[in-house]
Amino acid sequence: MGEGLLKVTPESSGGAPVLRVEGELDLSTCEELEAAIREAEDSSPPTLLLDLSGVTFLDSMGLGTLVKADERARAQGRRLLLVAPPEPAARVFRITVLDERFQFVDGLAEITEAEPPMA
Repeated sequence: MGEGLLKVTPESSGGAPVLRVEGELDLSTCEELEAAIREAEDSSPPTLLLDLSGVTFLDSMGLGTLVKADERARAQGRRLLLVAPPEPAARVFRITVLDERFQFVDGLAEITEAEPPMA
């Protein structure tokens, strides 16, 4: 793990688990996020929100971690919602066209309003 490069803080909003992700999400830190996501998934929540608004860097390994979490959520009939990261990390979603796969929300208030993604 990249020491001090990523901080994942578990929270809750309206009963839904929220993981607030801050820092660099890359090869050296993606296992830390993966572990936090799996821990949140243990309770089989219908919705899990990843707040990426504090992500400063995102590489293909970090993106892969998010794709795997989304695949698990879809397979189990759950929703994975993302608060988009700022630029330039947000650009990674656009250039890979994954901005069309993930369901993005503006913030915690939208959790209950968001529609489930199409399978």
